[in-house]
Amino acid sequence: MNEGGHADVFRHWCGAAYILGTEEEKLMATVLRHRKVNIVVLEQDEPIAGHCRDGDIAIVVDGEGWWIKFVGADGHIDCYGDPYPSYNEALWSAKAAAEFGT
Repeated sequence: MNEGGHADVFRHWCGAAYILGTEEEKLMATVLRHRKVNIVVLEQDEPIAGHCRDGDIAIVVDGEGWWIKFVGADGHIDCYGDPYPSYNEALWSAKAAAEFGT
C-alpha cells in the first residue's frame, strides 16, 4: 500500500497531480492533494471504489454534470444533491470541503 492508501497502483507525476491507475483495469484517475485530503477526479463510468478510500473526495462526471462524492468508512458514499455545471466549480467545491475536513 502506498502513502495515499491505494493498493497495487502505479504513479506518474504530472504537474500538480498524480495520475493513478491499476495495471489490471488500465483506468486512470487524477488525484489532487488538498489539505491532506485526496480529491480524485474520475472519468465517466470509472468506479469510485476502484480509486478512492475513506476520507477521499471523488469528482465524477455524467450526463447531468460534475458530482462531488464523499467516501466514508466501509465504502459509504455521500454526495451533494445537485451536480455542478463545470469541472472548475466542482473542483473549487471539493477544495472548500477539504478545507473543513469534509
